[in-house]
Amino acid sequence: MSIDMTHCVSNPEVVDVQEPQWYALYVRHQSEYKVARILDEKFGVPTRVPSQTLWRKGGKRLETFMKPLLGMYIFALTNFKAMNTMSFYSVNGVLGFVRHKGAPAVIPLEEIETLEKMGLSTQPVHAVEYRRFAPNDRVEVIKGPLRGALGFFQRSNEKTGQFIVSLEMFSRTLTTELDALWVRPY
Repeated sequence: MSIDMTHCVSNPEVVDVQEPQWYALYVRHQSEYKVARILDEKFGVPTRVPSQTLWRKGGKRLETFMKPLLGMYIFALTNFKAMNTMSFYSVNGVLGFVRHKGAPAVIPLEEIETLEKMGLSTQPVHAVEYRRFAPNDRVEVIKGPLRGALGFFQRSNEKTGQFIVSLEMFSRTLTTELDALWVRPY
């Protein structure tokens, strides 16, 4: 299965070298840790699954659990020339490699380490659909009580990750914070 996920990689490199490189694998929902373990044990391939520790109520007590920051993705360090990467597809749960320009995209180690640092943060981390807005881009509110309203993207709130949007109503401009998933380009 060939999956082109160019929008998920900020600066992918397509490299033809002998040394191992980091690649992103697209895996089945909730199988990130299982696939990473199998690749490590069966093939000796180092893997990383950047995760965050979350709390949930389990009966009468709170329990912690690990959740991948990027659901359905893991990172594997491998050499495409030295290893039969088609054998990765024999692992139950592997759907494909993230590709860029038709070839598996090399993921810079710095990006993986940044994700891991985010997972260690005590601040909440929210994954949102990648959308690049510039100030004053026209947007439409698609969810919530303001659904259908048109406005302009101003900026994102660094503390909450929400978008600050100005809406023109009743000959006035109002500014509000909206969940990033509630807004789309108009």
